[in-house]
Amino acid sequence: MTNRIPRLGALSLVIVGALVHVPKAAHAQSLADRIGRAPAGRLQFSFAARPGACGDGRSFIHWSSSTYGSNDYVSYDSNREGCAAGPVRVVLDRAGSEIVGLSAFVGTPRVSDGATDLGVVSTRDGAAWLMHLAATNEGRAGRDALLPAMIADSVDNTDALLAIARDATRPRDVRRSAMNWIPRESEDVPAVSGRVTDALMAIARDANEEQPVRQSALRTIARLPQGAGIPALVSAAGDANSGWMMREAVTTLSSSGDPRARAWLRSALRRTDLQDDVMAGVIRGVGREWATQADMAALRQLYPSLTGDKAREAALSSIAEAGGAETARWFISIAKDENATQSARRRALEYARRAGTSSKDMIALYDDMADATLREALLSIYAQAGDAAAVDKLIAVAKTDTNPQQRKRAIQYLARSDDKRARDAIVGMVERL
Repeated sequence: MTNRIPRLGALSLVIVGALVHVPKAAHAQSLADRIGRAPAGRLQFSFAARPGACGDGRSFIHWSSSTYGSNDYVSYDSNREGCAAGPVRVVLDRAGSEIVGLSAFVGTPRVSDGATDLGVVSTRDGAAWLMHLAATNEGRAGRDALLPAMIADSVDNTDALLAIARDATRPRDVRRSAMNWIPRESEDVPAVSGRVTDALMAIARDANEEQPVRQSALRTIARLPQGAGIPALVSAAGDANSGWMMREAVTTLSSSGDPRARAWLRSALRRTDLQDDVMAGVIRGVGREWATQADMAALRQLYPSLTGDKAREAALSSIAEAGGAETARWFISIAKDENATQSARRRALEYARRAGTSSKDMIALYDDMADATLREALLSIYAQAGDAAAVDKLIAVAKTDTNPQQRKRAIQYLARSDDKRARDAIVGMVERL
């Protein structure tokens, strides 16, 4: 497919029809005709911007708590001095009749160097033409057309965005970008959320679609205004026969702070039919930043019944994030449990230290553990702590431990220490040889 502005095809008619009533479709075509008849080279046109959109007219646009520069998303950590309200100005670069570049600006009206100015057009005509370009252009200009279309005043682009999202012939980044815009568009048209959810869920459930596109659809559903998509995600996550879909829905819900998502994740902890990786996702979701003390208590209580390696590791890491004395004591109990796997006990030692267990308590564990691997893990923890008590224990192990391998390991850690007593201890041991 070339980048020429084609006559309206089936998808284009869907897009234009979604944006304008039939009598106004001719205006969008009229804009295309004007662009086609314009002199060769750069040209521009303008239309009214949505309230709240501003820019400096040259390098950035700010709208809806985001800033866009050079047509890419950039972080915005300065004040908005010089951010002026004004019309959207679209500048097109052409090679012959092909659109090879598109830039958008907001702010004080001006004419770009060397550009033919087509003047002010209606927001509906401008948005319809831009969405048509996004639906047909194979280059970057297609993706870049979405931003100015989205900030056209009083235009609902929802159906046009969905048409692009559903079009498997479009480049993946354009489809995902179209989906990314949908929640913002739906903020102004909340009544469409159910229809949007159904359309995106159909994309997510389509096994013939690329997985990144399906994942984008689910993440977009999670971001719909007022949590409109959460019930659909809960339904998908609860279907144990849906395989990939269930796992991805669980992952998406795990990133949501919506109370309904949290409630489902907590209830899923009691299920016994979930595969190891799915249960691991549920546990990570429960243990995210919205976790309560009750959630942590539930994970500690659940841990002994977990059989999958992924789920057990997810529980350990999630509980470790909570920190605190109670968490530290719990990890110590796991580390001491001779019925637990060596791997779990070793991880528990690491997490106990991260949870704030004192060097004194960690040192007391050494003599209680006969397992050589666990003792080596403790020596590593002492070396990382580096305080006086930890260094003293490394010196004691280096001098008196009955296991030659443990003495050797302790000496290696002492050799890396900046503590003068560590160096003196090594010198003393060498002198006694």
